[in-house]
Amino acid sequence: MSGQGFIERAMNQNRAVLLSLLALLVAGIAVYLRMPKEFYPDVEVPLVNVRLVHFGISPEDAERLLVRPVEQELRSLEGVKQLSSLAYQDGANLVVEFDAGRNTDQSLADVRAKVDMARSKLPADSEEPVVVAATMAEQQPILVLNVIGTAPERTLTQLARRLRDRIEAVPGVLRVNLTGAREELLEITVDPRLLESYGLSQAEVLQLVQRNNRVVAAGSLQGAQGSFPVKIPAVIEDASDLLNLPVKATGDRLVRLADIASVRRTFKDAANFSRINGEQAIALEVVQRGSSNVLRTALTVKDVIAEQQRAFPTGAGIVISTDRSNEIVDQSNELQSHILSAVILVVILIVATLGMRNAVLVAVSIPGSFLAGVLVLSMLGMTMNMVTMFALIISVGIVVDGAIIVVEFADRKMAEGMAPREAYANAARRMFWPVVCSIGATLVAFVPLAFWPGSIGKMMMYMPVTLVAVLAASIVMALLYVPVMGAVFGGGGGAHDASERHNLAIAESGDLEGLTGLTGRYYRFLRWALRRPGRVALSVCGLLLAIFVLFGLFSPGVDMMPRTDPTYISVDVRARGDLSPLEKDALVRSAEARLAGMPDVKYHYAKTGAGGGGTAMGQTDQVGSIQLIMVHWRDRRNSVDALVEEARRRLANLP
Repeated sequence: MSGQGFIERAMNQNRAVLLSLLALLVAGIAVYLRMPKEFYPDVEVPLVNVRLVHFGISPEDAERLLVRPVEQELRSLEGVKQLSSLAYQDGANLVVEFDAGRNTDQSLADVRAKVDMARSKLPADSEEPVVVAATMAEQQPILVLNVIGTAPERTLTQLARRLRDRIEAVPGVLRVNLTGAREELLEITVDPRLLESYGLSQAEVLQLVQRNNRVVAAGSLQGAQGSFPVKIPAVIEDASDLLNLPVKATGDRLVRLADIASVRRTFKDAANFSRINGEQAIALEVVQRGSSNVLRTALTVKDVIAEQQRAFPTGAGIVISTDRSNEIVDQSNELQSHILSAVILVVILIVATLGMRNAVLVAVSIPGSFLAGVLVLSMLGMTMNMVTMFALIISVGIVVDGAIIVVEFADRKMAEGMAPREAYANAARRMFWPVVCSIGATLVAFVPLAFWPGSIGKMMMYMPVTLVAVLAASIVMALLYVPVMGAVFGGGGGAHDASERHNLAIAESGDLEGLTGLTGRYYRFLRWALRRPGRVALSVCGLLLAIFVLFGLFSPGVDMMPRTDPTYISVDVRARGDLSPLEKDALVRSAEARLAGMPDVKYHYAKTGAGGGGTAMGQTDQVGSIQLIMVHWRDRRNSVDALVEEARRRLANLP
């Protein structure tokens, strides 16, 4: 079907076209409300982390027994850009960096296969290796919860573990990191005199407990009446199982463990600590699953927290110290207000130049193009984030170009006496290629950005994809929906006064000397410039040179991302030497004490040891960290730079 025939058919079926526009707007709004929203795009970084754990192993032995066998297997992988490793007390960490653009799932599968091949070369009592891919969504938890109170430690630990299990069942949650909770155990205290009287040794008692605390796969019993699973109670579940454990039989007398030892419930020695505002706490860091809806996940987690908190005993409670969903909501609302401000300014300009009725026709193309672009982003599996919002702000003044061309031409024809239907149909036909070429030229300028390599390119890809989708939709709006709406709702032409009719007549005749008003002044300036091409070219070159010189003299520098005020200040506590967990915690406590009472700080969230140290990040001298979580930026009395300087001043000369 030719373009002319398509436009005529659209004019004849204007109700169907307007109904499709209404459906587009409704579908776009519904998709936008349900679309996953996040601060930055979730980009898969070409890094795979391998964590090896062997409790009690020294850094030297970890390098020899853990790192080397795995490194030998990983070196044979294709597409590896860099392989780095770090051995430390109780384990080692390897980071495999692949070439940009390599499929992350395939890279993860290849690394897991190589680690499985090296598993037989690792010590038998090593923990199972953990292989994970790095994504931006997993770098920071979306929520940090703190279980605090005056209840006993065992009660708080049980409440925190129960809460963790419930939160991990939420679909959008990848995992929940637990910090500050000690692992429970049963401690056996053997009486050496009783042990000697029965002729037993400590090694025999240890082997006896180990042999009676293992899972036995007994299979099933097949019979004529069916298959019956066989279960052997071989796992110690409570203290009574240990106390009733037979140790030795002498004649008709059976010696049990209760006859030679006592058993009590206790905890492992603390390896990590967490505190909120100086109060001991058990922290739960909720990490979202990649590409999940952050706002919906956070809301579901908060519902789980409220439900669980109602069942908490007196003396126990939950404090949410970090909530990234609030940051995303604030940022999204702020960007939406910027988009709305830009739309209002564009509409005001159009009203001033084209009149109210034509401005309404042109303005409809803005939400139509935006919502059509949102539908495309949703179909591509993308999220709404800061990059896509910026792309929408950039496109506000561009999406109306095609509609302005069509409406202005139709308005001119109606001023000459043409009927609205015929005028808009003629405008769509005559302005088809000008609209396509003008918007298409802008559109193709952003296409190369979609092929920007590397992790930054994957994150910035959201901008060209959004712009291409929105600008392509604006072509359809300008050549289909705007002409149909103009034919149905358009009135007479906008050129009603004598001056406008005079200029239109002169423009049609081709003799532009008699143009009046702003158009006449522009024509005379353009004629003056065309008669002095050398002077104009020299002026343009001088202006261009002046711009480069002034930018070089007064430029504040170049940043990859615009600097924004953070919501928290991170303080890393580092020390060298073989420090015990209590010594590490003492250093963190001393730093906490100096930072207490800082202005504009709502929470002090401190971590020591595992989760607070830096072994996973390659910083073995980091013993803990403190996050100074600030109040909302509207309530701050000091700038972030001033708060950072205040923190540095307080921590100066820390012993």
